[in-house]
Amino acid sequence: MDDMILFSFDFFGYNQEEIDFLNTCSLFRTDYVVIPPSLESFITDIEEYFYLLKNITTNENNKKPETKMIILRNILHNTLIIIEREYRRHKKNRSIPLLNIPNCVQQFKELLCEHYQTQKQVAFYAKKLNITERKLSRTIYNTHGLSAKEYINEKVLTEALRLLENTTLSQGEIASKLGFDLTYFIKFFRKHKKISPAQYKQKLQIKL
Repeated sequence: MDDMILFSFDFFGYNQEEIDFLNTCSLFRTDYVVIPPSLESFITDIEEYFYLLKNITTNENNKKPETKMIILRNILHNTLIIIEREYRRHKKNRSIPLLNIPNCVQQFKELLCEHYQTQKQVAFYAKKLNITERKLSRTIYNTHGLSAKEYINEKVLTEALRLLENTTLSQGEIASKLGFDLTYFIKFFRKHKKISPAQYKQKLQIKL
């Protein structure tokens, strides 16, 4: 089977449950690698999902874009669940720590997923991990090419984009959900996207 699935975090992260799943999925862990299990035990299921994904993306043009996206997300989620189940069965005896990637990286990601709405300062996460802010930032930069603060901002921005693209929440409601007051949220969003949240939402509606 030579097929490959390419998808972005934004595409899959439709709701918090999917975001949490993606952040903890063994396929995307950074603190260890699991030796892939033999595909023989579940190859039929995987091939079936690959076929469905390919069929929907190439042939079913009569469906509304929103409907197609929902179907594709569900199929992708089911595919990842099957693979994750197999990886977890093999993880205990076949996982290898990645010594060059500190364990605090994954811990930082998990803490960020839990607290990004209320805690956006590096100091909070460094204290939780019992390391200095400088060390945390350097470690994140070495593994992701971003400082810890930049990584936090990227997480918040991704969530803001997800809410703008996939919900009917107002700017104020999104700001509140992300732990901002409206004025600061608009300032934050404009700094990173060069347009306001309202303008971004308007551009999305024009595309539809």
